[in-house]
Amino acid sequence: MKGPLLLGIDIGTSKIKICVISSNGKIVDKISGDVKISKPQPLYAELDIEDIMNSLISSLKCIASKYSLYIESIGLSVTSPTVILIDNNMDPVRPGILYLDNRSVKEVQTYVDEIGGEEKFFLKTGNLPSPSTCVVGAINWIRKYEPKNWEKTNKICFLNSYVAAKLTGKIGVEPTIASFSGLFDIRNPTNWDNDLLEISGIDKSKLPGIFPSYYKIGELNGEMSQILGLKEGIPVALGSSDTAAAAFALGLSENGDIFESFGTSGVFTVCLDKPDFSKAFMNRCHIIPNRWLCHGAMSTAGATFSWLLNNIFPEEESIEALERKALSSSPGANGVIFLPYLSGERSPIFDSLARAVFIGMSLETRKEDLVRAAYEGVAYGIKQIYSIAREKWNIKPDSIKCVGGGTKSLLALQIKADMLGTKYDIISSDYISCYGAALMGGIATGIYKNFSEIPYWKESSYEIYPNVSNYEIYERYFNVYRKIYPHIKEILHDLANVSIKKL
Repeated sequence: MKGPLLLGIDIGTSKIKICVISSNGKIVDKISGDVKISKPQPLYAELDIEDIMNSLISSLKCIASKYSLYIESIGLSVTSPTVILIDNNMDPVRPGILYLDNRSVKEVQTYVDEIGGEEKFFLKTGNLPSPSTCVVGAINWIRKYEPKNWEKTNKICFLNSYVAAKLTGKIGVEPTIASFSGLFDIRNPTNWDNDLLEISGIDKSKLPGIFPSYYKIGELNGEMSQILGLKEGIPVALGSSDTAAAAFALGLSENGDIFESFGTSGVFTVCLDKPDFSKAFMNRCHIIPNRWLCHGAMSTAGATFSWLLNNIFPEEESIEALERKALSSSPGANGVIFLPYLSGERSPIFDSLARAVFIGMSLETRKEDLVRAAYEGVAYGIKQIYSIAREKWNIKPDSIKCVGGGTKSLLALQIKADMLGTKYDIISSDYISCYGAALMGGIATGIYKNFSEIPYWKESSYEIYPNVSNYEIYERYFNVYRKIYPHIKEILHDLANVSIKKL
């Protein structure tokens, strides 16, 4: 395959994915490797950054062995936010702290109190405070409990910042991830907010400059060129968060454009042309200037199914076997409802102390009902987010594009289509964020001169149509689902606090 070819890298919570595409948008090749999340203590979620780089280098060598002469750019997409502290040699001083990590709840609250409360935090940043929308909490946790690591820290960065720095020797941050820093006003996405920096106590010199996602942060340096077998001087785009990269790949650019990303987490995304934000969503800058992305983000959507298999029903041989069980239960799971808050929750409740619950069980409840209830609980969460979006922004989609590893589950997709009463257009490729990363590299190297030249992803794999009779059943159960969390919130907090103190 002759060039030019564009290389996209996507580092998620379970996989590293690399794709090579032609300038007209055809995927030429792809490869993936595993990512392991470490949970050394309750509430912790970390990435071994050196392990990530070793896995990435191994995969890039495979790609380079086939396409080294033709690759003209590199772009990045990453799970976010992942906080990484680096020393003077651009090496990590400790493991990266993932968005799933909830150790810094108290530090976030202290910072919010110093700003003047939750409402002022929202007005300043465009988001409600949580460990996943305010990395100041994680930074201040490290300052407090790991002072020696803080002393070694030269720069605070994120996963794409770090990878770009290792590839090019240059470091930067871009708006889609800076949006969740707690130090940045997404309505004016040009620089760090000096008032927030002063309140946080974080010296601005420890933060890299902010550049567009498609900005050429640097060129592949000689050392990495030798290691990887790629040409020295290849432009590297700083890249973006993975969900923003997927939105970009799918061409979300107009007000009201939507899609759903269904993987370890579940994210319902709405594109806006004005910064008119909802507190039920995680709000960020888009890759495209003067556009914003609002994410209804569930922390453990797809992870719920792995949890069921590994922790609750390990006697089942696979997730597919679990789904066959669920099919023998009926819509509504015979009266059982599941709250899918296995790692706290982001949208729409933003409660790190929320916990998962099965409710409505009786002597007649079977395994099949519990499995179906878990699948339906994830769908109820998306329906709740979708309902808020429709009311807030008056969106009325004919269909919903859906991407991610979760699209392998026909049961999960059918339940969501039934609940929302809307057709789902399924894009089966697991490489949409990777594709978006490659497109950003194409801009960085000048292959695409403007956004109108970009070959956005248009192809759907198949469609899921809603069952009208099921919609009516789910509406009744959904009205119950919405009432459960508000009524038991304090009990869930008490249980979480008792568990934390015990540990």
